Amino acid sequence: MNIDHLAKLTQSDANLANPHLMTAVEIVNSPDVQIKAPVHGLVSSGLSSVWLDNRGGITGATGTGVKLDGNKADEVTNQGVITGGNGVALDMGGGDDLLIIKKGSRFNGEVDGGSGTNQVILDDAEGGTFEGATRMQHLWVGKGSWELTGALHANRQGKVYSDATLINRGGIKGTMDIEPGASYSGGNVDNLNVAGTLLLDPAITARTRITNDLNLKPGSSVNFKIGVDQQHSVLNVGNTLTLGNPTLHLDVQPESDELLKRQLPIAKATTIDGRFGAISSNLTSLEPELIYTPKGIFVEFKRKESPAITA
Repeated sequence: MNIDHLAKLTQSDANLANPHLMTAVEIVNSPDVQIKAPVHGLVSSGLSSVWLDNRGGITGATGTGVKLDGNKADEVTNQGVITGGNGVALDMGGGDDLLIIKKGSRFNGEVDGGSGTNQVILDDAEGGTFEGATRMQHLWVGKGSWELTGALHANRQGKVYSDATLINRGGIKGTMDIEPGASYSGGNVDNLNVAGTLLLDPAITARTRITNDLNLKPGSSVNFKIGVDQQHSVLNVGNTLTLGNPTLHLDVQPESDELLKRQLPIAKATTIDGRFGAISSNLTSLEPELIYTPKGIFVEFKRKESPAITA
């Protein structure tokens, strides 16, 4: 479908001779509507900005699912399925564009933000997944629990807001800020500033990798999970790990005397500045003890002493 043809239908008679007067095209694709075209599913040459809310399906059989050319600031909200037969599901073209991802969103093909400064917002209380994108300079996680399954190699600055969760199974360039009340876990990120919670869970990844610097701010916490056979996720920081007295929470499942034989690495870094301010755990018969070295933080366990009996 050619969006430029659709745009002419939205103009009044007085505006038909002056297409530059039109400021935007608004399209809502309903959940029960499937748009299929032999080349591109939806295409615009960029005569005006496009606002697209896709709740159904859009397919370009041999081309791009949604192709927005030109240098306009376009906005796409997706909670449906966009498919590109040429391997590109969404091409947002030039301009400073915004992509909003809702629960149920799926892209069969690459998402390309195009030139300009572009943003993606993961924003649904029920959460969801996002496959990643090229040429997206900002990632914002507004609400809900979200799983990033691909890469964001062009990201410069992003944030996970309070009450939101980001599980990173891909790679994020630039810097991510984790607000108080927010949480982050998973794969690679260049720089990470945590005022909320950093989760180290072997069920998500064996290694959480910070390429450059990690700053654990005052009031932040690290949740360190230890599973069967002492499986755990190690925090690897390429440059400086700064600890502003964060709290370390140990979640051990199951508790076992095997822990008495192990010294488990929590974090490794080129430089470590500071210490944890407090440590807590769900242990009943054992107690943890932290060991600091110039390039590592470890935890070992000893049996709790029985309280002295007084006469």
